[in-house]
Amino acid sequence: MTIWFNKKIQNISGKKYNSKSISIDFMPQHFFKFHCKSNGAKKNIDRCYDLNIHFFGIMFSYTNWDYGDVS
Repeated sequence: MTIWFNKKIQNISGKKYNSKSISIDFMPQHFFKFHCKSNGAKKNIDRCYDLNIHFFGIMFSYTNWDYGDVS
């Protein structure tokens, strides 16, 4: 299941979207996998930030598609 959050921002150059998504899955074959990882994105340098957490077969993912303003 993935949930999307989109926010439209009006700025000088026109419309801009600020998109984020949260994904939650269950995979019983990964029940004993404990994992937390980020892609290490830096604000205003990288465009996308990812965070993944795996705990008791539950896969939680957060993505900020417009993490930094590199325009």
